Parts: sequence; structure tokens; C-alpha cells
Amino acid sequence: MQFGSMFALGANSCWFESSRFDNALLNYFLFIFIMAGSLISISAFVCVASSFAVILLRNPVHSVLWLVLSFCSGAVLLLAIGAEFLGLMVLIV
Repeated sequence: MQFGSMFALGANSCWFESSRFDNALLNYFLFIFIMAGSLISISAFVCVASSFAVILLRNPVHSVLWLVLSFCSGAVLLLAIGAEFLGLMVLIV
């Protein structure tokens, strides 16, 4: 047995070829990517809809409640894109 032969790859194989671990890891990252995209989409829709509700409602108490929801969904959007400081500042203010 040659030194290092146990680490050598075959002619038709590659280090990233399919295995159970690689497929599970890929499925995990795809799941996270899809969930992050849907989180951003849902939060953006809630932010726009609640902003319209702030403008269109006549009751000021209801308008303020929708404004709080708009701030929270805007903070979620900022956190999702990686602007943690701005997202937390929106929640604090």
C-alpha cells in the first residue's frame, strides 16, 4: 500500500460527489434560503399593507396600532438583510 493512497480519489469520483451528508446539507441550505426569501416577502407585504392602513383609517388609535405593525415589519426587513443595528433602532424608537 502506497503512502497517501487511502486519501486518493478515483478517476471518476470527486470530493463533492453525492453522499447522504452532502445531500442533507444542501437540503438544509436550500430550506434556509427559501424560508429567508419567504420571510422577506411576507414582511414586505405586511409593511406595505399596514402603511396603507395607517393612511386610510380614520380612527387614530387604529392608525397607531397599524403604524406599530409597520415599524415591526420594517425592523424584520432590516434584520433579514443584515442591518441589525438599524433594525433594533427602529424597534427601540
